[in-house]
Amino acid sequence: MFKGIYTLTLALIIMTPSIALADKKLFRDDFNGKKGSAVNSKVWGTETHVQGRGQFNSRGWINGQGQISMSVRTYNAKKKGSFGQSLIKTKKSYGPSDTKNIRIRWRAKVNHNQKGIVHGAFLYRQYMENKKLKSDEIDFEWLTNHTAGTKKDDLLVSTWYKWDRAAQKYEQNATKYGTHLSREADYSSDTNAWRTYEILWSKESLIFKVGSTEVYRFSDSKNVPKGKMPIFINAWVADSSWQEAYNSSYKATKNAKANKTSAMLVDWVDVYEIDK
Repeated sequence: MFKGIYTLTLALIIMTPSIALADKKLFRDDFNGKKGSAVNSKVWGTETHVQGRGQFNSRGWINGQGQISMSVRTYNAKKKGSFGQSLIKTKKSYGPSDTKNIRIRWRAKVNHNQKGIVHGAFLYRQYMENKKLKSDEIDFEWLTNHTAGTKKDDLLVSTWYKWDRAAQKYEQNATKYGTHLSREADYSSDTNAWRTYEILWSKESLIFKVGSTEVYRFSDSKNVPKGKMPIFINAWVADSSWQEAYNSSYKATKNAKANKTSAMLVDWVDVYEIDK
């Protein structure tokens, strides 16, 4: 009996090498629930602002298979003629310390059926510094302009640190405005398949992975956010100010019967604190 339990435990450890016994779990959601039910409001909040060509007015839907659907809808009852968009964010914030790193993971499947949508899994915060509004951000983003109609997809990874939002310029490594670095990750496989995406965050670096494979690394500490941030997952439609993500042929509708939905499915999210 005890030998069997020992063997099973050892097998589980071998099958999940990315989870060390010393790692401390800070958060986990498997999105269980009945089909059509809402996300757990005790751990997830939302926002309702306008962004791009639509408005965030949904926390997504549980699909009854242990997944959440984060979608864009061409019909928006609250603001007809614009897109309905989805956003959730954790009510708790997470960040590294001098002795601990933070690892955030998502298992996701990104729909390929429509260009012009941005799906994101990221961390973000705003704060005042020297009477100026600053923001920090760490991004995994999927631009469907890049992924629709192909199985060799790229990923956009970004880091923003002490970004001066009032400047409204996307300067890279500009001391005046803070830092903003975006890069296409070294990845060319199908994102319309279940993949595990990971950010390993220390005060000195950011490492982005798909599965066990590192796809990009920001290793200059002056570009890396230091403070705690909530985790966001969203789906939205970019306007013409972001040409790389914008698609003019993608139209919203004022007719509810003509609604079309495009979604990213998320199977689970977890956060671990890890020894350096």
